[in-house]
Amino acid sequence: MSLSKAEIDVIVGEAGNADVRRMLKALPDFEFQKNRAKPLVKLCAAGADYGWRELERTAKLALTDL
Repeated sequence: MSLSKAEIDVIVGEAGNADVRRMLKALPDFEFQKNRAKPLVKLCAAGADYGWRELERTAKLALTDL
């Protein structure tokens, strides 16, 4: 799955939530599974990967604030 920059800009422009915008902007960096998994499985795996990266990012920010 690949979205063009213009498609992402339209989606992001319509989304009002900063977290959703950040997630959608990260889509081009996702490495979707290349196997024959169902699209929902691939999307869930990408979402889990994104969630983990966000957790690491926010944990680092929280630790530097201590």
